[in-house]
Amino acid sequence: MSMTRTQAMMGSPLYMSPEQLKSSRDVDERSDIWALGVILHQLVTGQPPFLAETITELTIKIVTEPAPALRSIRPDLPEALERVVSRCLEKDRDRRYRNVGELAVALAPMGPARAQVSVDRILGVLRAAGSRWRPLAGSRPCRVAQRPW
Repeated sequence: MSMTRTQAMMGSPLYMSPEQLKSSRDVDERSDIWALGVILHQLVTGQPPFLAETITELTIKIVTEPAPALRSIRPDLPEALERVVSRCLEKDRDRRYRNVGELAVALAPMGPARAQVSVDRILGVLRAAGSRWRPLAGSRPCRVAQRPW
């Protein structure tokens, strides 16, 4: 049996997006944004957003239940970080960040000034790969704040 068949489930269900759990044919880079949201949630709260005793229960939770708000677990976290992670974990992939560049720009103000180098590198790689990503209308160029949290 080929591991690369379209019907094959690859990856850890804890990090799989709702659309990926429904059909492996229906995934794009926004499934990676979901996985990054799970990782960010786990990094700052110590636990993934969805926990269950069985894969079936986990799948149902991921597909149907909202992710818990970061600040319900860690009230000391910035509201801006909660908004970023919540957007990553949107059930409707059209409401998530379109790619890792957009996510990097959203996270940048919460990082140290040296993070700007990474943001610029990510955006450069996307441009070199032919990405049509452009900042949203009305947004300003990203400049990282000097306040790590």
